Order: sequence, then structure tokens, then C-alpha cells
Amino acid sequence: MLHRTTWFAIPIVGLVLIGSGVGWWGYNQYQQRQALALQNENQYNSDFHALANDMDRLQKELGKSLVSGDSTAFQAHLRNIWRLGYAAETEVGKLPFDLMPMHNTQKFLSVVSHQTDTWMDTGASPARADVHNKLEQMYSQAGNLSQSLARIQGQVLSNQVRWQAVNQALLKNQRDNQVVDGFRRMDTATTAFVESQDSPSSLQRGKSFALAKQPDVSQAAATQAVRSLLNLPSTTQLKAQKTQSGAYRPEYIVTGTTPSGPLTATVSADGGHVLSFNIRHVPKTGDYDFAAAEDKAHHWLAVHGFPAVELMQSNQFDGIGYFVYAPKRPDASLVISQGIAMKVALDSGSIVGYDANNYYYYPVTNVPPRKYSVAALRAKLNPNFKVGMERQVVVLDEHQHYQPAVAFYGTGNRETYCVYMNANTGKELSIEQLS
Repeated sequence: MLHRTTWFAIPIVGLVLIGSGVGWWGYNQYQQRQALALQNENQYNSDFHALANDMDRLQKELGKSLVSGDSTAFQAHLRNIWRLGYAAETEVGKLPFDLMPMHNTQKFLSVVSHQTDTWMDTGASPARADVHNKLEQMYSQAGNLSQSLARIQGQVLSNQVRWQAVNQALLKNQRDNQVVDGFRRMDTATTAFVESQDSPSSLQRGKSFALAKQPDVSQAAATQAVRSLLNLPSTTQLKAQKTQSGAYRPEYIVTGTTPSGPLTATVSADGGHVLSFNIRHVPKTGDYDFAAAEDKAHHWLAVHGFPAVELMQSNQFDGIGYFVYAPKRPDASLVISQGIAMKVALDSGSIVGYDANNYYYYPVTNVPPRKYSVAALRAKLNPNFKVGMERQVVVLDEHQHYQPAVAFYGTGNRETYCVYMNANTGKELSIEQLS
């Protein structure tokens, strides 16, 4: 009897073991498929947002090329357009559109890349009417595509869209999927274009050795520098901590509490200069005059060692006035790259923010002489760029060398730009889109 039971039990146990093995194998396969699906979703998301970003940058670069009047700088703009067009075309091809190949959009991007490549090979001039007209068409179409992608991007983010679901909607020929419809409209809108074809003013913070030869200061000296600048009583508790080794520049981070709110400040370990401070002030209801706030900021800078500055930008938001000043040189030129930022609370008129990093870390040295007049540089501008104002400035070039320049503010292709022209070489330094 026992032998017979054993004879029946062996295959049953075997079947159970096989079933368990198959179940484990199936669950393992399911987990792998889920991991692969998640990986694909993440990759599609990355490609789509990269496409939206590159299309936006492509339109901006096309806009800059339209107001460029310098042949060398124009070729640099063309290189950027070619690179961005190629990147966007590649990103379109990576999206999971089995039944919607985005032919017209890819064709537009292909035309952009091919045309700019041809212009680079032939050394095309920005003064050529045919080149300008073609760039205007590309600029307009890139703007339409960028706006469409921005709308789709909003739908993707707000609805947490899954790209595999988008592809399923295409396979089932669904007409009520917002993302599918958005891409269809975008591609259709590109048909007309396809068928017609047969500052340097801001710094990248990095290593600077401008203060390296100045003596190191202690934590106590750093806190005292902040206390003195803000006129804080000795009872105010301040703490200072030095940045770790490996940081771009040795600095102290000073924290504490002031009557206007919590304080964070940075002090250079070399020389003990207060580079910046920010007070997290929550404005209450008040009617402190904006012009008076600007006067307050200007006076504060004059009292604290910045007597020769000129207002460059001003704005207000949530009860705070924001002001940026440029140091003025003896020849009245403004050093744009050394902008000093100030924040004033509009409920009390108190100074709640200051940033002079660029002033201390990028001192003006070895500025070449001005060889070109404002009028001579203005004559070199693209005739399609309508100048509204100009001012003599000193800016950093791409090699981080200071250059004498003239900043021309104006409009072109319905946008506002600032074109910086080198007053020593007569060449275009850069173009900044302001709107």
C-alpha cells in the first residue's frame, strides 16, 4: 500500500514543482517586462522633453541669426542652428509613433540642417536677401512648432501621459487622444513649409583666482563683516561655516536671524568680502514707493563702497523691488558683466538682498582701446535690426577677456535684442534676446 502511495505521490510532487517553477519563471518574466516598460517610458519622456527644449532653442538661434550683421558671428549662429536641428530631428525619430511618422516635421528639420550646412560650406553672408528670407521662414515655422510642443508638453505633464498609451491610441486609430491630436495638428501645420521647399552680460560661475592673493580670514572675521555691513547688534547670533575643500572658491556661509527675517550670507575666505546676502522677508501690506526703493538701493551701494554705478534693470514682484546696477568706469562706460543685484522690501523700504559676486571675482583688467566709434559700429549692424538705444559698455568675451563694446538695443523679427559690438575689433561679440 505504501509503495502504491509513493508511486502516485512522485508524479504529483513533480507536477507541483514544475508548476512552481513555471510560476516563478512567469513572474520573473513579468517583472522584467515591467522594468523594460518603465525604462522605455523614461527614455520616451527624456526624448520628448529634449525635443521641446531643442525646438525652443532652435527658434531662438534662428532669431539671433536674423539680427546678426557680422559674417564670422553669423557662421557661428549657423553652426548652432545645424546642431540643434539635427538633434531635434533625431529626437523626433525616437518617439514611439509607429503609425504617425511625423514626416513633415522631420522634413522641416532636415531642410534646416541641410540648408545651414550649405550656407556654412559656401560662407553665406547675412546681408544676402535670399538667405534672410529663408531664415525668416524657418524662424516662423520653428516658432509654430515650439508653441505646439509647449502645449503638448503641458498635456503630458498635467495628465501624466504614458507614451505606450499614446502608441496604442494610434494603433486603434483613436481620434480623441489629446496628445495624438496635438502631434497631428503640429505635423499638418508644417505641410505648407515643407511643400514650399523644393552676453556676455552674464557670467558662468566657475573658478576665479581674483582674490587668491588676499589674506585668509577667520570665521569670527566673516561673521563680523556681515554684522558690520547690515548694522546688526552684537546680540544677533550668527554662525559661519567654511565651504569644503574642492569648492571652486573658499567661502564662508553665514546664517542667523534679523528683524526682517532669516539671513544667509556668503563671505570670501580670501580678504573677507561680503559677496552676497539674502533675507527671507515676507512682505506685509505696504505702499513704499518703487522709485524711493530704487533710491534706497542706490544710496546703500554708495555708502558701502560702490559710488559709481548706474541702474540697468528694475522690476518688482510679490512686494519686493529688484534692481541691478553696473559699475561705471571713468570713461562713463558700464561694466555689464559686473552687475550688482539689490532687493528692497516694498512694505518697509529695508534692504533684504545683495549680490556682488561678479564685481569681486571678475575685476576689470587689460581692456583694449576703443578703435571704432558708435556710428561706425552701428553701420555694421544688420539693416533689418532697428536700433532704439545704444550705450558704451565693457563686457567679457567667450575667452573671459574684457573687451570695450557698444550695446545696441533694438528689435528684429518682432523680438527685442541687444547686440554687442566689439569697439576694438569692429566684430560682433554676441546677441542677447531680451523678450
